[in-house]
Amino acid sequence: MQFKGAFTALVTPFSGGQIDEEAYRQLIEWQVQ
Repeated sequence: MQFKGAFTALVTPFSGGQIDEEAYRQLIEWQVQ
């Protein structure tokens, strides 16, 4: 598999010491757009 283009770092949001999955999904959707 060969990746092309520009990529940005994706942060991992935490809440209460655990990954905030809903916020993570929203960040992924925003990055894809």
